[in-house]
Amino acid sequence: MAKQYHVLLIEDDESNAELVRIQLKQIDLDIAFSVVQEWEEVLNRIQHQPPDLIISDYKLPDYTGMDVLMAVRKRFDYLPFILVSGYIGEEKAAEVMLAGATDYAMKDKLDRLKPIVRRELLRYDEAKKEQRRRKRTIKQLENRIKEQDCLYQISSLKELEMTTESLLETAVQLIPNGWQYPDITEAQIRLNGRTFQTEKFRKTPWVLTTVSERLSNDDFEIDIAYLKEMSGKGMGPFLPEERQLLESIRSTLELKINQIKSRIELDKQQHLLDNAYKMADIGHWELNLVKEELYWSDAVKQLHEVPEDYKPDLENAIAFYKEGNDRQTISDAVEQAINSAEPFDVELQIITAKNNERWIRAVGEAEYRNGQCIRVYGSTQNITRQKQAEQELILQKQRLERSQHIGKISDWDYDIETGDISWSPVVYEIYEREPSLGPPSFEELLEYYHPGDKEEFLKTANNTIENGVRYEKDFRLSFTDTKDKYVKHIGIPVRNEEGKLVRLIGIVQDITERKEAEVEQARSEQRLKNITNNINGLILQYRMNSEGVHDLLYVSKGIETLCELTEEEVLKDVNLMWDLILDEDVEKVRASVLKNSQQLTVWNENWRIETPSGKLKWIQAYGTPMKNEEDGSVIWDTLLLDVTDQVKTEKDNKVLLQEVHHRVKNNLAIISGLLTLEIYGMNENGSKLPLQRSINRIQSMSKVHELLYNTGSFSSVNIKDYLQQLSEVIRDTFDVGDGVSVYFDFEDLEVNINVAIPLGMLINELMTNSFKYAFENGKGRIDIGIRTKNGQFHVSYHDDGRGFEKEPDLQNPETLGMNIISTLLKQLGAEFKLQTDKRFALDFSFEGSLKGSHGNIP
Repeated sequence: MAKQYHVLLIEDDESNAELVRIQLKQIDLDIAFSVVQEWEEVLNRIQHQPPDLIISDYKLPDYTGMDVLMAVRKRFDYLPFILVSGYIGEEKAAEVMLAGATDYAMKDKLDRLKPIVRRELLRYDEAKKEQRRRKRTIKQLENRIKEQDCLYQISSLKELEMTTESLLETAVQLIPNGWQYPDITEAQIRLNGRTFQTEKFRKTPWVLTTVSERLSNDDFEIDIAYLKEMSGKGMGPFLPEERQLLESIRSTLELKINQIKSRIELDKQQHLLDNAYKMADIGHWELNLVKEELYWSDAVKQLHEVPEDYKPDLENAIAFYKEGNDRQTISDAVEQAINSAEPFDVELQIITAKNNERWIRAVGEAEYRNGQCIRVYGSTQNITRQKQAEQELILQKQRLERSQHIGKISDWDYDIETGDISWSPVVYEIYEREPSLGPPSFEELLEYYHPGDKEEFLKTANNTIENGVRYEKDFRLSFTDTKDKYVKHIGIPVRNEEGKLVRLIGIVQDITERKEAEVEQARSEQRLKNITNNINGLILQYRMNSEGVHDLLYVSKGIETLCELTEEEVLKDVNLMWDLILDEDVEKVRASVLKNSQQLTVWNENWRIETPSGKLKWIQAYGTPMKNEEDGSVIWDTLLLDVTDQVKTEKDNKVLLQEVHHRVKNNLAIISGLLTLEIYGMNENGSKLPLQRSINRIQSMSKVHELLYNTGSFSSVNIKDYLQQLSEVIRDTFDVGDGVSVYFDFEDLEVNINVAIPLGMLINELMTNSFKYAFENGKGRIDIGIRTKNGQFHVSYHDDGRGFEKEPDLQNPETLGMNIISTLLKQLGAEFKLQTDKRFALDFSFEGSLKGSHGNIP
């Protein structure tokens, strides 16, 4: 449908108005024509119903055409304004043109209106279209850059250094920056009942949601909400690219969450584009070949930075253009317009009268009469800011390409009509194609896909082209010299104004790492299932809410063997398991569970059950509690083992183990005695010390087995008794007498043999060093302290000797003694602090089991 143009005529003479109407009807454009006379109506139309062009008589009863022009220019810089007069002189005409009139015509030459009106209507219409196009382009580019920046920032989060909570807390704050209205955009991420929100998030009617399909056994959802309604077409206020962005964010976070899981079992928005530049002022010029005069409007003079009274001519006007190609281009364009009526539209550089460089757009066309060019006229526009913006856009594109490179994600474009494919640089990297070859044809593109995926890719592409539907799928790429890759492919159909499908646009992302992580996670889960199904027991997840109500969240298949119950039965009614516990053990187990729900430490308990078939079994339970701060419930990840056979053989093993400890102690005593005999036969040349140290080390181990044998314990000793006896042995060895005092600050603790032996050997090494080297005059003090807190041992060994001139490096020890100390600290898994300036102070702590036959020491 042809565009209709609105022309406003300001005229108080109906006959003159009719003459103008007749002229306008001869123009090959659809023109709506209206006439006003009263000043108030003129102002009202300018303010509320601005036309596409104004024609005004110069002399009117209560005002003049100049008054109208001033009112128009207060609101519109470029709205075409043509002055019509029956007697205006050249001086007055020049004044009117300088004031901003587009052109003028004499009433006795109204036929001149036709080309002027046609030209100005089309030029004004094109200028408005161009301005709208540029604003749209810049806005779209801003949105794409924001989206890519948002995705880049989330992709750059170092998930291997974060927990899932800190990852999502950080990511949810970054998400709104990628949307077209960040000031009213809020986000929410939900993962297994935990919620992470931006400050003002709330559910509104304008919400965009994505739900995970890839996080196994997890409920993962992202919501984007606008806090107020925004206009939108088709899919509402959210752009298709924003929906695509949300899916990409979800995929990225899924990968990062999976990577965090694999590790354990497994800023902000950067503004990349300045505000859009505004259209520069447009000035008009006319080269009158009959009068050999060149006219510049005031805007053109301002553009060239010349005085208002400057009188240009063709030669000096061309001289403003930058010497070289620009000057030659404008000279040739004017010449061709004069000689062959060829219009021109060029963008060139000028050097102003104040020596400033500016970019201008020069548009011109020739007017012929009787086959002779009588004038060339046109406009000059300052496009310096536009050119600067274009350079900035180039930089922004480079930044965008860098973001795409880091995220291994990029865009593509397929022209359905021509078959042409357009790739951004990162796509070449993903497909391992040399950029100098250019994008492939569609047939060449198919060859990149794995034979097993090629048919599916072709089917997907054809379905999109035929039916115009969006797709999102994962495919494999196959290469000769490198391993296969996985890529996520998203395609979006694009239609023209008639609704015809003309293009496909989309993104491709290298997701090989994510796929490999998913495969590894699946393997880990299968290994866990295999382990779970092959142990002589079961794994369960037990929950007790704040009101004391119990239920099961998960139970393995071992329930059938251990308790002779099914998974479905106990998940429905956990009391079926409680009913199996013998009456004399029930209260003990309930009290233990309740106490552990308050302490939240590792749970360790045993009891007896009677199965439905009448079998009596001993059960050993190990559990790790975790409290949900939101609802106050406690959940245990628990392992139940059938230890019936162990309990039955424990009595038999007691006698055997007691005999083993006795024999080990005797054998170590024999070795110690043999080494002592060797010492008696050696000279006093310092070589006795290494053997004496070895004897002390053997005796430190022998003492443990002696205490185990004497106390009847299989696996633990009293640490206070052990170390006091050991210190006396060391004191006697070095014959220090009463000059060195040893003070003990111990809790009365029974410690595991796996802790006692390396701890005793470590104290032996430290005391040996102190007795041998620390006390120059044979007098001094040693303080040894052992405390426990929250399942950790805290040990301190201090002497007030002379210390070390150079503090030893226990990470890279240089002597045998320090090497042994370093090794024993590592064996204990200890964290330590060493100070050797004018004394020796070693403080260390480690995790240790207080009782039982197995410690945490390898």
